[in-house]
Amino acid sequence: AMRAIADHVRTLTFTIADGALPGNEGRSYVLRRILRRAARFGRTLGQVNPFLYKLVPDLTAVMGDAYPEIRERQAHCIQVIKAEEEGFGRTLDKGIELFEEIAVKLQQQGQNIISGSDAFKLYDTFGFPLDLTELMAREHGLTVDLEGFNREMEQQRERARSAGRFTRDDAEVHWHSMNSGDDQECSFVGYDTLKVKSAVLGWGEAPDHYRLIT
Repeated sequence: AMRAIADHVRTLTFTIADGALPGNEGRSYVLRRILRRAARFGRTLGQVNPFLYKLVPDLTAVMGDAYPEIRERQAHCIQVIKAEEEGFGRTLDKGIELFEEIAVKLQQQGQNIISGSDAFKLYDTFGFPLDLTELMAREHGLTVDLEGFNREMEQQRERARSAGRFTRDDAEVHWHSMNSGDDQECSFVGYDTLKVKSAVLGWGEAPDHYRLIT
């Protein structure tokens, strides 16, 4: 676990110093997965508070001469990693508790496959990347129903697409500055943050109120 944490902190620091940020898409999600795996490894070592960010100065002390960019951006890396740790820490323990309940129940039933719906609940409710659930499953001699998880994921995407289509059946609302009509999609980020910067796609004027579409 300690070697994995050291490797993950090194990857996080170099990548964040290079301009990447943890997020929900592409390489940003790879970063988030790495950090959450490292945070969970920390739990196995008794680390219940954010700690990964505290390792960044040690890394820059060792490698900063050869890679000055990580020393120059050390404060930024610390800030990003700490914020991610704090955000995930709020749900990590509850997710681990749910996983343990699932694992015990399966073992009592003589089964060894975590259902796609359970794996998706860990992902959707507690922010557990699939590879983290798979890692924990292997530690318990279990596997994950990947097909079932992918079905759950696709159903969620379809729900998001349906919810993201703007409808304008309110004839009393006069819309301004709309972009491309009814096929706009939105991205829900409420699992990860309570504040976000967003562009205004349009605004609607009704007799007694205004509406914003972001």
